[in-house]
Amino acid sequence: MIAVARKTVLLPALLIVMLTMAIGSGVLAGMPFLHWSKADVFDAHTGYRIASFRAELPSAVSGGSLVDIDALEAMIAQDKPLLIDVVSAGTSLSEWFRDWLRGHPPERKQIAGSIWLPRLGEGKLSQQEAGDQKRQLLILTTGSLDQPMVFYCLSNCWVSWNAARRAVSFGFRKVFWYRDGIEVWLDAGLPVQDAPHSPIKLPQHTIPSRASTK
Repeated sequence: MIAVARKTVLLPALLIVMLTMAIGSGVLAGMPFLHWSKADVFDAHTGYRIASFRAELPSAVSGGSLVDIDALEAMIAQDKPLLIDVVSAGTSLSEWFRDWLRGHPPERKQIAGSIWLPRLGEGKLSQQEAGDQKRQLLILTTGSLDQPMVFYCLSNCWVSWNAARRAVSFGFRKVFWYRDGIEVWLDAGLPVQDAPHSPIKLPQHTIPSRASTK
């Protein structure tokens, strides 16, 4: 009786864990009953993605340039772009279960030389929050709007699309979107570094005078 009781308890719990992880990883995204309407996932006023971030991506970002892994590798060697990792700082329920089952969270990786700015790709930011994000980018570029910058997150993740689009709205003129994400970079065996445990904190000093929105 004890063995039967344990199976009765463990089986539903295991099914819940598996279903949660499947939803979080996007496995069920193609099922019709889980489709979101456009009004649900995009802000009607700004056009930023605000929900269901792990989904099939577009092939372009307005005002920016799409860059694949080969082009990005060459760009890093030649142009020294600013590499912006915008992976969300939050933990989903499926990720929490995964880490609980493993006993500890795995070390997250990012492209070598990257800076982690997770809020830049959020769907909704207040005017003040958006201003803070623009100020951070201007500090990193020492006020230049022509510094090449590359935005990326995970594969099939709209957060990097949001971030690239937002940088364009800030007036930056050389914005690149690495749509494939960190997984493809890792699979290719290209240089990575351990991601920090918290986002970078930049000094709140005055932006260099050469910053311009022209």
